[in-house]
Amino acid sequence: MAEKHDPNQLVGAAPDIAPLAWVIDEIRNSLNEAVNGLKGFVANKQDVDQIRNARNQIHQANGALQLLDLRGVALVTEAIEHLTRRFETDPKECAPTPIRTIETALSAVMAYLEGLLSGRPNQPIRLYPYYRDVLLLNQATRVHPADLVFPDLSRRPAFHQIEARNFTPRQLRDRRARFELGLLGFLRNSDDAAPRKRMREALSDLEHMPQRGLARSFWWIARGLLEALEAGSVAVDVDLKRVLARLNLQLRRMIEGGGAVAERLMVDTLYYVGRAEGSLPRVTEVKRLYGLDALIPADFERASLTALDADALRALKEALVQAKQLWGQVVAGAGDTSKFEHEILLARETSHKLHARPLVATIEAIGRVTKEFPKLAPNVREAVGLEVASALLFLDLGVDELPQIESEYEGRALQVIDRLAKARNGQALPQAGPWMSELARRAQDRLTMGTVVAETQATLRDIEQRLDRFFRNPLERTDLPATTAMFDQVCGVLSLLGYDEPVAALRNVQASIARFSDATVAPEPDAFGRIAQNLGAIGFFVESVGQDADRPRGMFRYDPATGIFSADLGQLQGTDTVTAPADDDFIAPRTVDIRLPTRRGDNVESAALKTLEAAHAQATRLLLVAGDARAIEELERLLPTLAN
Repeated sequence: MAEKHDPNQLVGAAPDIAPLAWVIDEIRNSLNEAVNGLKGFVANKQDVDQIRNARNQIHQANGALQLLDLRGVALVTEAIEHLTRRFETDPKECAPTPIRTIETALSAVMAYLEGLLSGRPNQPIRLYPYYRDVLLLNQATRVHPADLVFPDLSRRPAFHQIEARNFTPRQLRDRRARFELGLLGFLRNSDDAAPRKRMREALSDLEHMPQRGLARSFWWIARGLLEALEAGSVAVDVDLKRVLARLNLQLRRMIEGGGAVAERLMVDTLYYVGRAEGSLPRVTEVKRLYGLDALIPADFERASLTALDADALRALKEALVQAKQLWGQVVAGAGDTSKFEHEILLARETSHKLHARPLVATIEAIGRVTKEFPKLAPNVREAVGLEVASALLFLDLGVDELPQIESEYEGRALQVIDRLAKARNGQALPQAGPWMSELARRAQDRLTMGTVVAETQATLRDIEQRLDRFFRNPLERTDLPATTAMFDQVCGVLSLLGYDEPVAALRNVQASIARFSDATVAPEPDAFGRIAQNLGAIGFFVESVGQDADRPRGMFRYDPATGIFSADLGQLQGTDTVTAPADDDFIAPRTVDIRLPTRRGDNVESAALKTLEAAHAQATRLLLVAGDARAIEELERLLPTLAN
């Protein structure tokens, strides 16, 4: 059975993309401001502040991407930042055509990030068409898709199955001479089979050398490349010829006693093995070990991340997100169908603008079957509820394929539309295929989770309202005892879902409220901030569960020592700068500094706590001296800061 890989794991990216969800709006705003600044500079070359602000905005977004360890995306924004520096130095280069290229590339970056949030695999090479265009404007010396491939080079072949043996310098020089002879013939005529065979035979047994680390893996991979080249299963281009020339240089270094292999050469070699066709045994082994089929999709050279109308695509995604949430409420009996119908109408209009016919047809079918949903018979309502939820998830798949939707999707859209019509008419539904069964399962989970989330949010709101009255007047405790059962209910739900830390935080709050219920216990104003912090964070946690049940777990943490439940952005592990070794004249921009700054005490949580304490102190002054102008002025300054 063929081994399948998750690209997110293969490139070493954190499978929890929660931190991206926190900062994606800021990244989007920065990139939009950058584009506006560049356009302003084109209109008025004297306004240098526009180009500087644009560069700073791109630099800010690039820094966030590096902290998130999205190295491929950061390379694109880094190249764009470099281009804006060229514009500062030579303003005449900043013309409408380059600005359109930058705007398209930044739109692709945002589409890629949004795709990651919606569950798309992390395949930075899909950004190559846009990265290439920016590098050409930069007059870069190297423009190659391998720069956007990030395999896990720590993986090792099964060397215990390969006999190790030493080679004398003379034997290595003989192999190099034969390889150079084959390389020379190949460069003269790349279609000649004899030089290809000579190169493969010269280096095929170097994998037996008892080297350590990357070096031994490299020659194992190089054999796969040379076998693919001999079989004619890899396309020949100028960059492949350069890789072969660098193989020769690597062999020379090894003869001279320097066997270390440059990471960049390793990745370039893997790239060409990944592009090889056919099923040669060694090529198949290399692809499987490094997951190259997942890291290098066949269609990466197609500019698939930008639609004809980026605004329409964004509006369509937002309408579908709202429609899915509203539909869960409608099925649970707690939603307004008119709001759902409005989002469906908006989705239909925007999909028309994108010329996405299967999406338009599916959205129109959803609109037809849900028009009088509350009036349907209970059994029909249940069937329609599930089919509409499945259809909305099906639309997500189509949106992810824009701007070009595969023909297979169009055929499946007809099946979805047919099932919607049959469910509305109370007819038996046709047998579902595996893909449709999976959609139905996910839709059922979403509807169930939507009901649970809605009920939990309502309970939390009731708790907050009762506590708000107590916070305003600590002598008013009559509402507090009733919160015990409410806390038990929410804790029970979260426990069943496996969320232990939010339960611990709620139990901490519950214990504090139980103390306050006792009239003999004096209120503890210092505890009010912790309680409000925990309930607010738990409310946000529950909302996140409704959007993605797998995402929240890594976004939040509970500290038993302080009793505080909070969002955690510090989960990314800092590492040192990753720098590829020098490799003659072949320089690729693979170095990205992903070091995290030293953790400071003035993080969001501690800053908010300090602001809350200061605001509480001013509020206490007002209790003592009604109308204290200075306290009021200070509160007017502190409260907006606390809200932010």
